Amino acid sequence: MRARTDFIVFILVVAFVFGVYFYTSAPGLGLVDCGELTTAAQTLGIVHPTGYPLYLILGRLWLGVNMFDAARGMVVFSCVLSALACGFLALSGIRFFMQNETKSSGFAFALIAAVSMTFALSPTAWKAVSFAEVYPLTWLIASIILWAAVSAVNAPGSQAVRLTLLSAYLWGLSFGNHFTILWFAPIVIYGVLKTARNAISPWTILGLCAAVFTVGFSINLYLPVRSSVQPLLDWSDPQTWDGLVRHLTAWQYRVWMFKGSFAQFLQKLISYIGTVPKDIGWGLTVLAAIGLWYAWRRKEWLIWCGLAAWILGAAYNLNYDIPDIDTYFLSLYGPVAFIALYGLYRVCRQMSDKISDQTVRLFSFAILIVALPLSSFAVSRSSAVQSSNRFARSLSVEILRALPQHALVIQGNWDIQSPVIYLQNVERLRDDVVMLDLNLLQRPWYVRQEMRAHPDVFADCEKEVAAFMREVAPFEAGKPFISQRIESAFLTMVNGIISRQMAHRPVYVRDMQTYGHPGIAADLSKTPGAYFLKVGETSSAADPVLNSDNIKRGMTTFNERERLLLTECALSTAMRGMYALRVGDVPTAELSVRMANELAGDDPRIREYVKSAELRLNELKTGL
Repeated sequence: MRARTDFIVFILVVAFVFGVYFYTSAPGLGLVDCGELTTAAQTLGIVHPTGYPLYLILGRLWLGVNMFDAARGMVVFSCVLSALACGFLALSGIRFFMQNETKSSGFAFALIAAVSMTFALSPTAWKAVSFAEVYPLTWLIASIILWAAVSAVNAPGSQAVRLTLLSAYLWGLSFGNHFTILWFAPIVIYGVLKTARNAISPWTILGLCAAVFTVGFSINLYLPVRSSVQPLLDWSDPQTWDGLVRHLTAWQYRVWMFKGSFAQFLQKLISYIGTVPKDIGWGLTVLAAIGLWYAWRRKEWLIWCGLAAWILGAAYNLNYDIPDIDTYFLSLYGPVAFIALYGLYRVCRQMSDKISDQTVRLFSFAILIVALPLSSFAVSRSSAVQSSNRFARSLSVEILRALPQHALVIQGNWDIQSPVIYLQNVERLRDDVVMLDLNLLQRPWYVRQEMRAHPDVFADCEKEVAAFMREVAPFEAGKPFISQRIESAFLTMVNGIISRQMAHRPVYVRDMQTYGHPGIAADLSKTPGAYFLKVGETSSAADPVLNSDNIKRGMTTFNERERLLLTECALSTAMRGMYALRVGDVPTAELSVRMANELAGDDPRIREYVKSAELRLNELKTGL
């Protein structure tokens, strides 16, 4: 009977959470890594460190059976994973409750389900499934590990062993997705040691756990095996042992890690603690605080292991200086949600002991059941609902539309590059355009990958490429290097590509001063195109202007990242308009003024441009 109740609660939570996520998530492509991840899942490639082989393999299987296109399909995949994770969070609460109570009630199960739904609707959890990302898979595995640890506490010997082995295997397997699972070590180790202590042969249990962990971790062998056949996306080219270790340890991103002083870390920590109620809601925060108070008094070691997992993970994440760090905390907040479940359990015990009137008690429980999810829903809804967000696709399609046939583009904005990777390689949209990522061009693996994909672009530049490869080799090997020589060889290579390609195709770049390489195309004339700068050629009236309606299609509100991109588009459009004014192209100038104003009219630079451009247009019209 209890198993049947567990199953019913699990299904209800999963169904509710999936329904909310499905109808509020984005219809497809997103910014940041979504385009790259979706393309790699479709083509079984290798993405940025740490490679995420488990996500890509499961994603490919999912794309083979789901009914959506690849972009929407991977978003729905995130919804499914997170909904299942919330279901296992509820199961963890039920198992803990049943281990501490001889009888249960429907209200108890409803309260557990309510807390799971409250976490599902919290800003961190809800926003994590808006687009295709790897974090929901780690959250699912972490929640199963938590459920297994709770279930194994009072389980019979053989069942406890099976649950512990499952935890060890999943822990190893999850290293094939995202390494934040490392910080679940306290929970896994607690379960392993507790099971081993109660076993007849503890060393056998420890050996078996180590073995199944290794089997799970072996999913990462996908990286060298797949890289050996040179897939479409082959980030880091991890065919060698050294390359594999570097990819798994995110060696490339070390420049973003542990950069600040201890004082700066403390400042970040204090600021982060203050944002926790905003991340998971005040309801869960208060319940978690209550849970910790009772766990300290009653020595609930599993609760403290969950707290340790959160503290270790948060401390590590706060030393990682990237803008989109919020979703790293998704799986780490899982133990916090479980601590909140324990706090709710203690609150309910107190209410049962102190409120003698059953009607009043049940009414209080009913208020909690309704109020907790609604409180999260009210806080999260405005930012988490992305059902009409087609911004990444609309922006990328518009930028590609504005480029002439067979254009070569060298630029360094990943929020442009990643969606274009998907559009060109999965939907085959404007695959005549070659867009090279300037930042990745500094990596030998990327040069080799693009030489395979676009041999014509690198034709007659073999010497420059070889010289760059020689200069960057010591840096890649972790040996002493001379940065000036690397930069000089890099500029020679890129400028060689540009100069040779200009003879037979349009070439575009972005502002290289911004990207730290002012020497690129420094001696060549550049005129404003729609979004990029056209190298060595004069823009004409036929060159298009970015269309704000196409970019903002169906959207009225934008997040900070999207507003920044809109501003970049507006500034590019303003540059196009200023050039049109210089050459007396009135129609293009008028269109540019209107489009720049519609894209980012609240930006002071755009307001100043619109004002001065309108004055100049009046002068030109009067002169005409």
